[in-house]
Amino acid sequence: MPSQPPLFLFANLPVELQREILWMSALENTRDAIELVRVSKKAYHWISPIIYNMVTLGSADTVLFMRTLDSKPAGFFAINVKSLCLSISVEPRDAERILAVCTGVRSLAFWVDYLSTLPSASLYSLISPLSLRNLSIEVQHLHALCHGKPGEFGSPGDPWHARLIQLDIVFWEDDEEPGVLSYLTQLKSLSRLGLWNPHGFVDEGFVSHILDACERLDILLLVIDEDEFAHNPPAFQDPRVVLMPYPAQIIQDWEASFTGQPNTWSLAMEIFFANVKARHESDGKSGK
Repeated sequence: MPSQPPLFLFANLPVELQREILWMSALENTRDAIELVRVSKKAYHWISPIIYNMVTLGSADTVLFMRTLDSKPAGFFAINVKSLCLSISVEPRDAERILAVCTGVRSLAFWVDYLSTLPSASLYSLISPLSLRNLSIEVQHLHALCHGKPGEFGSPGDPWHARLIQLDIVFWEDDEEPGVLSYLTQLKSLSRLGLWNPHGFVDEGFVSHILDACERLDILLLVIDEDEFAHNPPAFQDPRVVLMPYPAQIIQDWEASFTGQPNTWSLAMEIFFANVKARHESDGKSGK
């Protein structure tokens, strides 16, 4: 009778190799990460930072996350939470506490209806301590954020936007006058701007003003109503402008931008680079 091969025990592997295997598995699939933390206390310690690197909160999971805030040191969240989506379902007071703890956030989607509930509260005090690279925010809340500090917006002592590379402005109402051009020109690091209007299209005159005033922009993404995109899309000559249909699942679309899955921004960048390449080829053929 042939002898049986020796039984392989994961626990017999060197600790460093155990950690590497679990770490890579969790990075490959965040859903697996949630299961892997249950393997052992060591696995929980190794993988928890991956789970909390990106946090998306709605009405149900906010309650659970608030309990988790009480169960771990504040420093854990400050170090590990880098991408945070606070949906419209999150209560403003909960948003205040979450942002007070998650001070290391670099990418923030702030879709909380903060001003309706707390009109006299300071949105500037809430968000300005963060050193953001990416921000998605409703247009009236952007007004409140930029007006929150006495003095001129964009002054040297106003650092929250100093490293802001990407700004996505969301329009909850169709009849809003943007009125944000003066802010955009002060964002010295801004290279990607998105205007998200699920009700229709973005005013072409406003787009032209942005392109003229914000020469540092690499790409201006216009995310418009799906029917408008399909049947009556506006035409722009500037290659920096890319049109995309408004996604059916906005939260999943935001998450996909941090998990490497196709999303509105990644598809827009593909179109942008294809347009730039085609333009260069055309200029080369014409001898320009």
